[in-house]
Order: sequence, then structure tokens, then C-alpha cells
Amino acid sequence: MMIQTVAFALVKRVGTFLLGGVVLWQVAEHAGPLHGRAVVHVMSNHVDLLVDDDSYRIEDLSESPIVCELRPGRHTVRLRRDGEVRFQEEFDVAAGEDTVLAASEPHPVEPRSLPPRLRHPRRP
Repeated sequence: MMIQTVAFALVKRVGTFLLGGVVLWQVAEHAGPLHGRAVVHVMSNHVDLLVDDDSYRIEDLSESPIVCELRPGRHTVRLRRDGEVRFQEEFDVAAGEDTVLAASEPHPVEPRSLPPRLRHPRRP
């Protein structure tokens, strides 16, 4: 009978220790930040920056960067001018981390700015 009492007390303490460890593990697992941030540097004036469904009007480069709190996962950034999407990129955000992006419009290359050998490519 004495051995049963000692064994029961020992099992009870080990069970309490294991249960406490599981509870602390769950708390530690969920105690960190639930969101990440996207830091978007905009390289154009007078454009709309869209991060998923959120829109930001950029009139001047001094308004950049735009910092957005986002849930972890895949997101899309767009740069729009006069209703036309001029830049689009998908990116991932991890909880507690910053993702840095640069958004700029494509700049057309003027033929005059190219070296002479590239202005008129040779044809085979």
C-alpha cells in the first residue's frame, strides 16, 4: 500500500510537470508578433500605391517610404498612375519581420540615349 501511495504521488508530480510544460510551450508559441511589416519605397511622384486593398496617394517622394502592418502571407503591391497599373509585384511577409520593397514606374528608353551600336541593331 505504501508503494502505491508513493508511486501515485510521483506520477501526479510528473503529470503536473508535463502539463505545465505543454501550457508554457503553447503560450510561448503564440506570444510573438502576429503581423509583419512591408516597407515600400516609392520612386515616382503623383501616383497611387496599392498594398492589397489599401491605397496611398504619393504626391511627392518625401512621402516615401510607406510602412504597412500586414498579416503573414502573400501580398501584392501596385503602382498606379491615371488608373493604369504601372508596376506590380507579389511579396511574402513573415510574422515579426520587415519586408522592404521598391516600387517604380518603368522608364522608356529614348533611342538617342542608347550608344550608336545599339540604336540600329544588325540584322542577320
